[in-house]
Amino acid sequence: MSRHIPKHQSSAETYRIAEQFKNEALIGGRSLFMPGKTLWVPENFEPLIRHYVEEPIPENDGEDEKNFWEKLRKQLSRCPAESVALCAEIYWILTLPSSKLKVGSKLKRIWEIWGMASSPLPSIPDNSPYLQPTVLEGVGNTGAAYNLLLWMELAYAIRVFKDLAEMTEAKRADLLSAPPLAGADSASDHSGAAKAGSAQPWAFAKWLDEAREAKGRQFYHILSHALFPDYFERIFAEQGKALLARHERLGIVPSQRAPRYVRDAALLDARKMIERQVGHDIDYYIDPPLLKKPPKVKVKAQSIEISMPALTTESVVAGLDEDDDEDGTGAPGGAWNPRNRIFFGPPGSGKTRALETIRKKRHAAGETVEFVSFHPSYCYEDFVEGYRPARGQGGRLGDTPVPGPFRRICQSAHEHPEVRHTLLIDEINRANVAKVFGELITILEPSKRCAPNPKLDFSGARTAVRLQYSGDELAVPANLDIIASMNTADRSVQPIDRALRRRFEFTETPADPRHLPAAKVGGVDLRALLAAINDRVEFLIDGDHALGHALLMGVGNLWDLRRAFSRRVIPLLQEYFFEDLGKAKLALTGSSKPSAFFEERPLEPAKLFDQSADLDGLESRLSIRPSHNLASWTSADFIRLYLRGEAAEAAIAALPAIDPWDEEGSAEESEDIDELAEEVVSAAAQALAGARAEPPAANDPGGAPTAGESA
Repeated sequence: MSRHIPKHQSSAETYRIAEQFKNEALIGGRSLFMPGKTLWVPENFEPLIRHYVEEPIPENDGEDEKNFWEKLRKQLSRCPAESVALCAEIYWILTLPSSKLKVGSKLKRIWEIWGMASSPLPSIPDNSPYLQPTVLEGVGNTGAAYNLLLWMELAYAIRVFKDLAEMTEAKRADLLSAPPLAGADSASDHSGAAKAGSAQPWAFAKWLDEAREAKGRQFYHILSHALFPDYFERIFAEQGKALLARHERLGIVPSQRAPRYVRDAALLDARKMIERQVGHDIDYYIDPPLLKKPPKVKVKAQSIEISMPALTTESVVAGLDEDDDEDGTGAPGGAWNPRNRIFFGPPGSGKTRALETIRKKRHAAGETVEFVSFHPSYCYEDFVEGYRPARGQGGRLGDTPVPGPFRRICQSAHEHPEVRHTLLIDEINRANVAKVFGELITILEPSKRCAPNPKLDFSGARTAVRLQYSGDELAVPANLDIIASMNTADRSVQPIDRALRRRFEFTETPADPRHLPAAKVGGVDLRALLAAINDRVEFLIDGDHALGHALLMGVGNLWDLRRAFSRRVIPLLQEYFFEDLGKAKLALTGSSKPSAFFEERPLEPAKLFDQSADLDGLESRLSIRPSHNLASWTSADFIRLYLRGEAAEAAIAALPAIDPWDEEGSAEESEDIDELAEEVVSAAAQALAGARAEPPAANDPGGAPTAGESA
């Protein structure tokens, strides 16, 4: 059962008092701190709705939480003493399950609220069972985000409890009941019951999740577990439950991961399955440790002979994530630290892999991730919002602006303030970035981010902008990271706007031969080969046009290397040197001498044109084309690309003599040749068949007679 908590020895006391709270306050309407007095009734909620909920404490852009308590005092000063007492008791249940808040802090705040009444309230008995240290120690970590956004949780709790108080006592008792979990019940289909929304406690969870302003509220998780600890997991943040529900061991299908009450039921079914397998109660933070964070591993670069900076995808990604508390979730370190980062480098240097590593890691951690790819025609209307063809309207634009990925993820981050969101942008500089981001460039930088606001009301935010089409205000929340990649060698890219450069960190992912295997392939040292070519490219152009190590990743034999050079390396060099094959050849081979990688033949005007052509002064030219006779490319040819003189001859002398068609990988090349030959023959046959089927032109001598001719 989920109330099995080895770390919290006093958890039984917390659960016992939570059950007593359910019976006394929620069902009976009686006060916790004033025994025998009726308190949890609609008339005592009304002043809290009017003076607190409908006059909310807005987000404060990172200001001290002292403002919350100062404003709360002013708001409660306008409420009757009974409503103030009710507020103190609501705060008690808001913080009861939290082990993040210390017992002393909980007591201090309860007494502080109690003292905010305009007329004195009776003293809370010292022996109140609700305020004993063993009761207030809590059962789980609510995370830092919960405390930072407590003002929203309090408003949600007041609304929920008022709605509950307006029900009849019999209806409240029915809604808050649940049968005990027993052996026979272990095989029950709780997921099906939750979807039906009829059986308890799933009807209560459905009601709680569908209450006003419930979206993104952690109190849903806290209250569900406090009242029904056998049914709901001891996980108090959305991110933690999303992480657990995605774990492959639980086998929860995507259709059972939303809404929240259906996912909770699926988690219970999964827990029962695992407990039947292992034969004892489990705790996901200990055994099986599905929620336990692995220790942080520091990646150290190895010292090797090639003099390039050590860099791995793991070291590039390192630093974007910070450790939370052991079983806490939400903002690390107490407040969100938004990151705007661009990975930049030449093609094949690991930029996209870095994005994919981040995507997998954060998605597996229960976080929200969205991926977009920029291209030359990408615009503000695609990214933020714009009018789009309406379904069933014959291609006509709709009347309402359609939100793009940026606005969608901003809204989701606001609505789920305890969850980190990440927007990944591939090839960010392939679009006109200034036009794509528009007015949002101003509020992208971390210092202009705002605290998440689930109400999406930015009228009081100093960092909101008004969108071009809808006219709505939008602020970028602090729990949104924007991470992008940028290709430094693409000639078609747009230059990055300087204003955007100031708002992003730039992390280089250079071409690094050390990512290639140290073992030689067919006698060829891939690391030395790539380093030599890149040195020549940097000399002839610049370092931004280096060849990425990914171009040679997966090369396991000489045929793989031949194909990589023919289909990746040489075409990229052709692009770099603007179809100047002479320069491309020089960058590849480092020599003007004939090379196996290129076919060369002279073009002499006297042999190509007759005497009538006016070509005086034109000299012969050398035609250079990449060679397609891959079988003629030997290990010796590759070795000569990075070694010279005696060193090259010594390495070549050690090579074994072998027919290229007997080498590993030759079968795949033969298959490719056969397929290409079939395509060429098929295309030629289709062209010939088309020519035969096409009727001769009307003025063709062999065709039909024209109008001026007799039949």
